[in-house]
Amino acid sequence: MSLHRPKTAARKDRGGPRKEYTIEHRIKKGGMKTAAVGAALTLSTVFVAALVILRQARTTTPNKLDAELFWGTYRPGPYVGLRSRSFDSPLVGLMWYKPSLGMAQVRHACSYYDGLTKYGWQEHDGASYGLQTIRDPRNGAVITVEWVKPEFGTDPDHWILRVTGEAGADGRSDACGSRSEFQQNDLSLLWYVSSPGDAQATFDPQSNSITGAHPSVGKSFWISVQDADDNKSAVYVDGRGNEYDYASTYSSSISVDERDQYDAKKYFFNELKNSVATTPAHLADAARPYREDGSFSGNLVTVQRFYDLPFSLDLHFGYRDRAWTSEEMNTTETAATIKDAKFANDRRFERTFMPGTSAVRFGSGAVVASTGGGGGSEWTAAQLAAAKYGLGNMLGSIVYMHGDR
Repeated sequence: MSLHRPKTAARKDRGGPRKEYTIEHRIKKGGMKTAAVGAALTLSTVFVAALVILRQARTTTPNKLDAELFWGTYRPGPYVGLRSRSFDSPLVGLMWYKPSLGMAQVRHACSYYDGLTKYGWQEHDGASYGLQTIRDPRNGAVITVEWVKPEFGTDPDHWILRVTGEAGADGRSDACGSRSEFQQNDLSLLWYVSSPGDAQATFDPQSNSITGAHPSVGKSFWISVQDADDNKSAVYVDGRGNEYDYASTYSSSISVDERDQYDAKKYFFNELKNSVATTPAHLADAARPYREDGSFSGNLVTVQRFYDLPFSLDLHFGYRDRAWTSEEMNTTETAATIKDAKFANDRRFERTFMPGTSAVRFGSGAVVASTGGGGGSEWTAAQLAAAKYGLGNMLGSIVYMHGDR
């Protein structure tokens, strides 16, 4: 017996022929021009073709390709999220907020209601390099995230996440007032690891690192942090005029429902319910973790720091048996690695999409590229940035999921 009714009968039951709601129809209903349909379809075709071209451009064996792509930005739900292509992968992510304004503006998962004016991977090669700028006017901050694999050819599981925070140039949104209302240039940054099943992760207070096991890989991982030399911690004043320097590294290690480990923000809020009247009001002590009886191990480990803008830090991830040392996390070398990765990504983009380029003039000039093919078409700076953004955000937003993880 067939489980599907004939189309004619289904249409008759509904009182007539079925209406076909195409993309063009929906756009017209929204009041947009029909020409946008063609542009959208053309861009989609270009993006898909670009993905195929970039994939075919790698002259490597399947096993090596799998290793190169094992870790990546495969968690597009959060503004910044990473994981491996394995069912039991640790989940890594970032959160941030402005403590002097309280807890109303904690950022984690992408949301329209956060009021961000910009986010997304404006550059990404799908394998070893990515760049995004996040403009968060309600927190008065611009956060730049750069992701790179410094040993891509020999150790593609070693990656670095450089996070730079600066005071926001566009101030706060109209709903929150003008930028002049900001009394402090503070920002708190949090990074976390969610470890699946019974594979506990641990915060190491000696090295300010997170370590844990990746069962399917059969190795232990370490995530260590390296601050820039000129970073400054945030200082807060209570109602009596007493100053508190939040220079410590704070940690929270708890065990949560494995089916809900991706929601680190929710559990962060739960931990902070045990608070006292200090400044910031949601931390009990400027020199202690969230709770004095807190554990260092759990399947959700969060590390938090308080900064005075601007600041910069590097997070290093790798499979190893010890924490990363300061010598291994040299910030100057990391800067050079990121610069080289960006240059390589730019050149690859030009070879793939601008093969007839006769002149490239980056900078303030309106025309950045002139191509010999297609009647000598020209790329403006805005067009080039849009093309890189479209391709980069598509590659950087590829997701890997396994079951409920």
